[in-house]
Amino acid sequence: MRLDGDALGVACVVGGDAIEGTDESIVARFEPPALGAEGPGVGLGALGLGGVARVTAELDDDEQVDDPVAVILGDGLGESGRVERVERYTEAIRALADEGGDATLIAEMLGEADADAKAAAEAALEVLRERQKALAFAETRVALAREELERSRQEVQEIEASIERIKEQAIRPLCEAAGQGDTRAIKTETGRVSLRRTPGRVELDDDPDLLDYIAAADPGLVRIKREPDRAAISAALKLGREVPGARLVVETKVEVRG
Repeated sequence: MRLDGDALGVACVVGGDAIEGTDESIVARFEPPALGAEGPGVGLGALGLGGVARVTAELDDDEQVDDPVAVILGDGLGESGRVERVERYTEAIRALADEGGDATLIAEMLGEADADAKAAAEAALEVLRERQKALAFAETRVALAREELERSRQEVQEIEASIERIKEQAIRPLCEAAGQGDTRAIKTETGRVSLRRTPGRVELDDDPDLLDYIAAADPGLVRIKREPDRAAISAALKLGREVPGARLVVETKVEVRG
């Protein structure tokens, strides 16, 4: 069975002549009477809600309904209070998510006289799904930005390579052939080019045993970085060993399905 509320999602009992039935669906249209009007049941106007509510109950072919109004009402007018609680909880949890909030919020909710943990969880799921959608959009923008960043990096590398080709394949041969002085300088109308001696840089052989060779020759030429091995520490703690300054922290993680 499926119940749809086109307006408020709240139904009230009115005269039987307001209900039209077929074999497959029941449609009730509620025209609220004025306050204090006589008639069977209570109108939406009497609830202070006003307007017209249209509720449709679609039934399976083999499903029989003795009281269409009861089907439409479901759990009764108490549902409206629950809807209000869900809305209030949702706004509170949105504020909690936006502001990084108040750790006592849920405790205060559950301490209310009409507390409804299921409604609070429903509200939390609603806000969570909103944020998950926002996260998906943000991650898409990040992915696009990364692609653009990668294209920009490639462009930078290509431009840098072209600059080096100009220096090495054009300016260097010109300086070596026609430059003057120790720097083999050439002055032009707009600038000056020359060859400058650098302080020198270290080149290392591409050998996996290079560090061993250097350390054997002089241990002072090798720098070793020391850091905790978290995997080994975790294994030791799980075996019951004490490791100074380390502890195994076991936490619960919120899991959401559906």
